[in-house]
Amino acid sequence: MTTEFWIGLILAVGANIATLAATFGSFSARLKALEIKVDKHNNFVERLTTLEVIKAEHERRIQELEN
Repeated sequence: MTTEFWIGLILAVGANIATLAATFGSFSARLKALEIKVDKHNNFVERLTTLEVIKAEHERRIQELEN
């Protein structure tokens, strides 16, 4: 086997490794962005639940005042 073969093989393997690394980096960035969106959504759901509890309490107090 010639030197050109080994150089070509090493370059091909290196190019594939670089491609996989770039793909993984892109995947990691997208995953991080999705995690941030999920955290925002979860925070919104927690606040909404708190508001629903407060609303129910206010409705109960209004009913007591009307009676």
